[in-house]
This record gives sequence, C-alpha cells and structure tokens, in this order.
Amino acid sequence: MLRRIYVAVRDHNWTTIPARLFHLHVDERPDSFRLTFEAERVQNEIDFYWRAEINGDAQGPVTEN
Repeated sequence: MLRRIYVAVRDHNWTTIPARLFHLHVDERPDSFRLTFEAERVQNEIDFYWRAEINGDAQGPVTEN
C-alpha cells in the first residue's frame, strides 16, 4: 500500500518552497491505479516545475515516470 510520496524543494536557507498541484487525475481500478499530476514551486529565485505519473498493479510494483 502506497501512502505518501513527498518531494521537497528548498532554497539556500533550507526553507521548503510550498507546492501548487494542478491537473490531478486518478484512475483507480480494482487491481491497478494510475495517478498523474503537475506541480510547481515558485518563490523568489526558485522556479521549479515537474510532471509525475505513478502506476501500480496487483503484481506489486509501483513505477513512476
């Protein structure tokens, strides 16, 4: 069971830059799931964007792209 994925982006003082998630889509089926989303963290000199796809199935592996 997957409970949490955490990504931290920090500035030069190790302050965590808050994330804004968008385009969140969950495809949940009886024996598999697919989660996609985009995220950005913008503050002062930090401008970080990423896109995620996380897949899992009854065979056990959870993969990310």
